[in-house]
Amino acid sequence: MDVVVWPRTFEECKELLAYDRIIFVQGKVEQDESGPQLFADVVIPLEQAVEKLSRGVCLRVQKDRLDADRLASLTNLVRAHKGECPLYFDVATDNGLRAYLQAGRQFALKPSNTLTTELETIFGEGCVVYRAN
Repeated sequence: MDVVVWPRTFEECKELLAYDRIIFVQGKVEQDESGPQLFADVVIPLEQAVEKLSRGVCLRVQKDRLDADRLASLTNLVRAHKGECPLYFDVATDNGLRAYLQAGRQFALKPSNTLTTELETIFGEGCVVYRAN
C-alpha cells in the first residue's frame, strides 16, 4: 500500500522514514482506481508505540501466580507507573477456565517498556498484552 505523507507531517517525522525502520502510521485510507492509499497524519517509531498507542494493559497469569507477595509488588508498581490506561487481568485457572477482570480506576497505568520489564520480572515473561484502539 502506498503511504502519502504531506509536507507538514513529513517535517515532523522525516528522521523516522528510513529503509528497514519499523514505524506505525496513523491516518486515513482512501481507495481509488489504482488501489488503496494511506494518508499519514502521525508517524510513530517502534520504540514509542507502547506508550503512544496503548489503551489498556492486560496481565495474563495463572491463578497460582497471584499470591500475596506478587500482588504487593504489583501494588507498588502501580504507584510507580500511575497513568490513564485501565489494568485488566486474564487469569487462567487450574481446570482450564479463564477469568477476565478489570481493576478499579486507582490501578490505571502509564504503559512503557519499563513497565513491561517490571511486570515480567514479577509474573513471568510474556505476561503483558497491550490493548490498542
